[in-house]
Amino acid sequence: MTTPGTSFAGAFLEKKFDLAGSVFAEEAPFMISTPGQLWEAAGPSGVVGILSQFLGDDETIEIISILEYQGRLARSLRVPILYG
Repeated sequence: MTTPGTSFAGAFLEKKFDLAGSVFAEEAPFMISTPGQLWEAAGPSGVVGILSQFLGDDETIEIISILEYQGRLARSLRVPILYG
C-alpha cells in the first residue's frame, strides 16, 4: 500500500518536486529546518518552491528519514546533503 509519506519520499529522492508537492492539500503546512534557516510554506506550490530552492541540481541526497503517523506526514524531515 502506498501512503502519502512513501509517495513523498520517493518523489523527493528522485527530485520530482511537482510529484512531491502533490501529496499536500492546499492548506497543509510544510517545514524544513536547515542550518541558519527555517523554511515554511503551505500547499503543493509552497512545497515545490521550497524544494526547488533547497535542493539544486548539484546536491546529492545521502540519507532520508521521514516520520509518518496513521498515513499522514509528520512535520520532521532530515536530509543530510553532500555538496560537491
